[in-house]
Amino acid sequence: MKKNSLIIPATLLSFNLFAQKVDIKLHFNKGQEHSINTEIKSTMTQELMGQKMDIVSETSQKTIYKVVNENKGNYTLESQIIRIHQSTKAMGDNKEFNSDAENKDKDLNRVLYNITQEPFTITVNSKGEALEVKTSENYWENIFKDVEMPKGVNKDEIEAQFKANSGPENVKASLSNLFGYIPPHPVAVNDEWEVNSTMKSTISFNTKSTYKLEAIHDDYYIISEITSLSTPEGEGKMEQMGMEMQQDIKGTQKSTFKVEAKTGWIIEGETIQDLKGALKILPNSQVPDGMEIPLTGKTTIKYNN
Repeated sequence: MKKNSLIIPATLLSFNLFAQKVDIKLHFNKGQEHSINTEIKSTMTQELMGQKMDIVSETSQKTIYKVVNENKGNYTLESQIIRIHQSTKAMGDNKEFNSDAENKDKDLNRVLYNITQEPFTITVNSKGEALEVKTSENYWENIFKDVEMPKGVNKDEIEAQFKANSGPENVKASLSNLFGYIPPHPVAVNDEWEVNSTMKSTISFNTKSTYKLEAIHDDYYIISEITSLSTPEGEGKMEQMGMEMQQDIKGTQKSTFKVEAKTGWIIEGETIQDLKGALKILPNSQVPDGMEIPLTGKTTIKYNN
């Protein structure tokens, strides 16, 4: 009897832990600052005429979000990118760019430096939905001010790529995707919720994500994510070297996030993405019959604050 009297309370304690529901949401106070450090490492392998070529890229970025206003659960954040570092290795050619002031007059470094000088505001609600992104009236003009491109690099193409990947709507969608770990309702351990969205970057994807609350701790929660990705049918077109190309890529993404209970902000996290597909060169004067280039890719993203 004594053994049972000890076992029953422990069983009840375990049941209560799993039955406990928490309402995870963003909660900020005006004047607070929150930061995200992002480290991205990606290897994309292309196969052309029986030869495999690896393109290895790394990006490091630190962004600070300052809460400048709060209104009935909607928060206006001033977003300031304070550091960007990018590098690419392919076919024995290494390229490296950063936003450091001492390098700002070298090639694309000026663009990255200018980005760090142009804060913008984002309005989000307590469930992590990005409602509005505002930039200065001359935002893109300021980003490309005093930029001299290396010989052979088309400034208009570079500017178009930056606008496509970093424009207000892209930032809005990216932030909403990041905050997908915030459930639409209170959840208990092992509860799941789904988020369907579009991820826009150099390659655009339709995504279907399943999130799961893995654990509840006093000060933080552990949340996992499993996502399927696919390029939208009939989309994914791009132009390079005067040739039109079509991307057809699918993959999976798995993440784990440690989320602060008090604010709903990411303490740390990791995402691993695996992609497979093809880049199709559409028939043109240079390649009359077109061409299909098989692709595989692996990307690791690490977050911390």
